[in-house]
Amino acid sequence: MRRAAVIVVLALLSLEPLPRASADSVRVVAVERLAPRRPPVAPQPGPSGPPREVAPLRGGPGNASGVSPDETLGPVQDSVVAASTPTPGLNFAGFAFNGSFPPDPAGEVGTTQFVHTANSIGGAEVAVFDKTTGAVVRNFMMSSLASSGVCQHGLGDGVPFFDQLDARWILTEIATRRNSLCVYVSQTDDATSSYTPYSIHFNVFPDYPKWAVWPNAFYLGFNNSGFSDPIVALNKATMIAGAPLMPNDVIVRNIGALPAFGFQLLSPVDLDGDTPPPAAAPGVFVRHRAHDFVQYVELSPDFVHGTANVTGPVSVAVSSFNSRLCGRRSDRCVPQRGTTVRLDSLNQPVMNRPTMRVVGSDQLMVGSFTVNVGDSRAGVRWFELMRPAATVSGSWTLDDEGTYAPKGLHRWVPSVDIDVNGDIALGFSASSGRTFPSIRITGRLAGDTQGVMTQGETVLMTSAGAQTFASRWGDYTEMSVDPVDGTTFWYTNEYLNRRGEWRTWISSFSLGP
Repeated sequence: MRRAAVIVVLALLSLEPLPRASADSVRVVAVERLAPRRPPVAPQPGPSGPPREVAPLRGGPGNASGVSPDETLGPVQDSVVAASTPTPGLNFAGFAFNGSFPPDPAGEVGTTQFVHTANSIGGAEVAVFDKTTGAVVRNFMMSSLASSGVCQHGLGDGVPFFDQLDARWILTEIATRRNSLCVYVSQTDDATSSYTPYSIHFNVFPDYPKWAVWPNAFYLGFNNSGFSDPIVALNKATMIAGAPLMPNDVIVRNIGALPAFGFQLLSPVDLDGDTPPPAAAPGVFVRHRAHDFVQYVELSPDFVHGTANVTGPVSVAVSSFNSRLCGRRSDRCVPQRGTTVRLDSLNQPVMNRPTMRVVGSDQLMVGSFTVNVGDSRAGVRWFELMRPAATVSGSWTLDDEGTYAPKGLHRWVPSVDIDVNGDIALGFSASSGRTFPSIRITGRLAGDTQGVMTQGETVLMTSAGAQTFASRWGDYTEMSVDPVDGTTFWYTNEYLNRRGEWRTWISSFSLGP
């Protein structure tokens, strides 16, 4: 929810003043276990009339400094390679425009369901789908899972994630008051079951929160507008048990921010697969730096004593890239057909969601972000880092990377994931001055030529119009892998109808020869 992620009738929403943070001042003010409510409440139709966006809560988008707009890149894949094509599975509609924007589409696949979230006037809306048919099982407002406290009123920026190791769903969103995040932990692997609600109150606004599950903790990173990059660990065992959170159960550390990025975060790396890393393995957070590094930070929390060990930031050298897009107007960058309105490139963070999976004898981490491939045309940089599976901590090294940017289109807001075979799928939005925005995917098999997406490029959905009332887009998309078969990818993103109103779309597919 970058800079505030929902459009609302302003009279309906009142935010408390947001204190500015210094580089080392992010802290938890209070944590609460809230009273649950059953059954959850179905969403209500939003108000009619033109959409309105909440004013930015913090500074503008910023941009990387010290990088020439036309700096030479490392190798770029400038054409589609179609050794084979992704095999389609299910395709079905998610949410429709409801008076709020951007939609912040997110979704993950579990044992029997796909859980999808998007913004609405009343906060994050949740849709639970049967993953074998695509049929809707239940729709509800995330805020209706709590019957007390600040979480009865949601602002949005919902994120669902599935804990494969403990077979639980975790739903999260920002509350409208007290700089609070709401976290709901299910009691089973059924996303329509009962949840235990928690609220975490910070001394700053937790903008653009991103989450990851690990064997011992839930990890969180969020945008603090360049004052610091806070990283947070929550005691997973306590929350899975539905017990109250104690002060030692939430640990915050502040990492020095990168210069010249007004919008940035250390994105937590989410664990995929049923083979965990060693029990003592720390949580991992990643970001990209300037033009030739990916950085990671590792956090090892001790919930008994309320302490933590931090390693990093550690820089991993990668091929040169240019993270500067459209000068200081990266928020008005990507062109569309039939309008002069340009869309937000979201080139600052490693996008939702970097993942790690144990494949054979290796821990493999993948991530992606948007770069300038020349003349402020957006392309996708993806990377794969590696270290031995038995390594508790130690250096991550570059295993593979590439810049995917076939000519003629801008490609941005990517999401990437890796399956049980080490195959990688990449999803993104694509647009140009001659085309409306579309949802597309590509991929590569583990043994393919390094640096190349070899699975062709499949168009999942094409917009019928352009977005003319605002530049905000996304603010993210999400790729995930079926935890049962380990090879079916699921992707959700947004597109537009003829009136330029967003819709979300969900597709499953597999990669292969």
